[in-house]
Amino acid sequence: MNEEEKITNQGFDTEFANAVDLIAQVRRGAVVKGTITSADDDYVYVDVHDKSEGRISRKEFDSDPDFDLDKAIAEHTEVTVKVRSIKNSDQGKEIILSKNDVESEKGRAEIEEAYKNKTPIEVKITRTVKDGVIGSYKGVDIYIHRTQIKTGEVKDLESYVGQTLEILVTKFDTEKGRLRISGSHRIIVSEERRKKSAEIWDNIEEGKHYKGVVRSLVDFGAFIDIGGVDGLVHVSELSWSRNAKPADVLKVGEEVDVYVKSFDKETKKISLGYKKLEDDPYYNIEERMPVGCIVQGTVVRLTKFGAFVQLEPDLDALCHVSQISSKRLEKPEDVLSVGQVVQAKVIKIEPEERRISISIKEVAPIDPETDEEPAAEEAPETTDEA
Repeated sequence: MNEEEKITNQGFDTEFANAVDLIAQVRRGAVVKGTITSADDDYVYVDVHDKSEGRISRKEFDSDPDFDLDKAIAEHTEVTVKVRSIKNSDQGKEIILSKNDVESEKGRAEIEEAYKNKTPIEVKITRTVKDGVIGSYKGVDIYIHRTQIKTGEVKDLESYVGQTLEILVTKFDTEKGRLRISGSHRIIVSEERRKKSAEIWDNIEEGKHYKGVVRSLVDFGAFIDIGGVDGLVHVSELSWSRNAKPADVLKVGEEVDVYVKSFDKETKKISLGYKKLEDDPYYNIEERMPVGCIVQGTVVRLTKFGAFVQLEPDLDALCHVSQISSKRLEKPEDVLSVGQVVQAKVIKIEPEERRISISIKEVAPIDPETDEEPAAEEAPETTDEA
């Protein structure tokens, strides 16, 4: 045998040996590599180096939005698959494959490793079940009870479908021949809050500003999460308006800017402020409405001693009964009514007492109408001439 024949035979022997190895691999339960060749409505066909092509349910590809099947067919993309079953028939060999089974086995191994090492993993929530949701990790289902989704109460499980959550694997049970896996996102959130809480208490000081999120509203104020710690904004600190309720000012879930008014490290209580100085109706009032200026407002309340006139939202001025008319009035309603628009002069400002005094009569006094009618002229006396 010459050298050329030896080389040819060696090449043939190598190719034959590789082919034999590949054919030997295509058996039930084996994990093999193949190339995607075509697809129909039900199956995707894969060349696994056997006389017959293997097929994978198309659903395995349709459930993966990141996989471009048309491109895979055009480029004969290589995939790793598991042989589920092999059946011989008159039409040839029927080889059923699965791409997901390979990913699931790999996923189970990674999940078990994460469970042992207490390492967080990310799962995608695929569906809801009784009292919880199912998160998927590389094709492996992980159960998350509703109490393990977050620190608070979960009312709408459906809202989590499609979301990605970071979890800790809390259970990996292979007993009784069935794999049971559970996880918790709440543990991670709680640990993050604990770390943030410690950082806040180490650095807290009066006047310090924080970006917070409204967690709940109560009659006496609002609880604000400033990053691991909840503080209370008392209702009196929410708005400059005396009658404002917490729900009138804030909404649960809203992001707000707050500052520390006081705190107690022993009781772990924080009092927060929300309303801003520049929003105070009396802010720069002596510059905006100096004494002597003419203002216009609406009568909003009448009392025995005078009338309250609204000059701006949440800014009322008092016009004493003696400053309404040039005549002496028994009561303001003799000449005024709620809703009436009037003009007046600012005669006194007391910012600290939050009082403004105005005078209507110094601009245009409103006098009561008189009830007296002018006396009728007497007719001249006439005499009868005899």
